Amino acid sequence: MQLAGFVGQRVYLLRNYWGVDCSGIGAFDDDETQAFL
Repeated sequence: MQLAGFVGQRVYLLRNYWGVDCSGIGAFDDDETQAFL
């Protein structure tokens, strides 16, 4: 679990260095997904 946290932190640091946006939050709208399926 510590390794995953370490890797995640490095991803955020690198994306900041490169000027790339990223987010560790992933979600989707249940209603839109259900309608699509």
